[in-house]
Amino acid sequence: MRHVGPLLLVLVALAGVGFYNYQQNAALDRELANRPHAGISTSDLDVLYQAHKAELERLERKLGVQSDGTKEVGNYAPSDLKGKLQGFDRFQTRNKAWKEVYRDKLDQELALEGIEKERAIRRQGLDRRWVQVWRRVSTF
Repeated sequence: MRHVGPLLLVLVALAGVGFYNYQQNAALDRELANRPHAGISTSDLDVLYQAHKAELERLERKLGVQSDGTKEVGNYAPSDLKGKLQGFDRFQTRNKAWKEVYRDKLDQELALEGIEKERAIRRQGLDRRWVQVWRRVSTF
């Protein structure tokens, strides 16, 4: 019976330190705040990842073949105004198409980044609430 008091004091101290540490480590959960793919099952997430990756590879191949139109400018004699204007028009058209493909490529990269973030959270088990709580309490 005489060891109950110190034991109770140690338990209260541990709970207090755990609570304090939990509050101090709130920054660990900031990465878990914005999870647009949280509701998707892991198998569907893997399928979505593969689809975005395939689309990204397709767009990269298309960008490798497609010209941005810079070769259209500067191949004309100084007095060839009509040729320069037609070249500039072709440049504008090709550059616009190239920018659209490049924009799509960047969108795919952002989508893949978000999916990869969700996959990393799940690999660490941080999609389960008690794992999050334990990490915040036990990280010093």
